[in-house]
Amino acid sequence: MEEIYEEIEKRLEEAGYHGDISGYDIYDDVSNLIDNLENGEYTLKSEELGGADDSITYVVEVLDSEFDLKEIAMVIEGEEYHVDLS
Repeated sequence: MEEIYEEIEKRLEEAGYHGDISGYDIYDDVSNLIDNLENGEYTLKSEELGGADDSITYVVEVLDSEFDLKEIAMVIEGEEYHVDLS
C-alpha cells in the first residue's frame, strides 16, 4: 500500500503541488467516500481534506472489492492542480 501512497504524492508533486496532503490521506478519503456505492464510475468531492476555500475532486471507478482512482483535481489557495492516474 505504501507504494500507492508514494505514487499519489509523486504525481501531485509532478503536477506542481508541494503542499501538505499525504497519499495515505487521499487514499483514506476516497475509501470513505466510496463506502456503500454500487459498481461504476463516480466524480466525488472531498469533504475532509483542504481548507474552507479549497476543492479536491476525485474520479473513481468502484469495482466489487476495490477501486481505481483515475484523477485528482485540486484547487488549493486559488491554484489548480490536475493529476491523471489512469
